Formats: sequence, structure tokens, C-alpha cells
Amino acid sequence: MPLISCSKDLVGDLIQRFAASPPGTVVRCSDQPEQIDRGIVFVLAGWSGPSVRALETFTAELPTLGVPLPLRVVDIDDLPDWLRGLATRFGGWGELVLVESGRVAEIVSLRDADWKARVLQHHNVDALATPQGNR
Repeated sequence: MPLISCSKDLVGDLIQRFAASPPGTVVRCSDQPEQIDRGIVFVLAGWSGPSVRALETFTAELPTLGVPLPLRVVDIDDLPDWLRGLATRFGGWGELVLVESGRVAEIVSLRDADWKARVLQHHNVDALATPQGNR
């Protein structure tokens, strides 16, 4: 399955170039929030070096996180209607919108030191941090 970009411009090219995940795990976010039961939307700023690096870092971590796929990506400069009201929460650092039951549950910046723990907590993934039998 080919990698599906979030746009046909610079951001789409950046996804293809820097997304360090298997093809098909990073897709264009054309979904409305109510179509997402539980998932992650990555807000990418193609003009921001830290955001592009965050995409590369996060997609490299995807196989170890055990979170629902695909990862949906949107362009910070072309946000869908359902994210426009949250635009002031995005700083171009590479933010994750954690969606649960069709609504935004939390926004996490990959600039935050605890981003991985917050993503795992949101998705109730604790098996990676605790060996079986030691819960």
C-alpha cells in the first residue's frame, strides 16, 4: 500500500520524505472527527524544522507505541474545519491531536518531555512499560 500524503504540496512531499513508518501507516486526514473512534492526528508545519523532525521522530516510534493506526496528518496552514477553533494551540512544533469517540481529548506537543507517556496513557498502553506478570 503506498504512502498517502496529507496534501499535494510541500507537506505531502515532507511526509513521503520524512515519515519513518511502513507505507500506509501515515494517511491524509480527510476524516471528520466523528469518524475517528480513537486515533491520532499529527499537525505538521511544513515550514518548521522542529515540526518536520517531530514527524520523523514520532513515525519512527509508531511501531513501539502500539497505538491505533493509521496516523492521520494535517497541514497547520490548511486545518480542517473541526480543528480551526484550536489553531491557537498549535505552535508549529509538531503537535498530536488525540481523538477519542469522535472528539478532541487532548493536544500533545512533541516538544514536551512527557509526550510519549501522555500518548500511551491516552491509548491505555501500559504493557510496553511493564513486563508481563509485574502489573
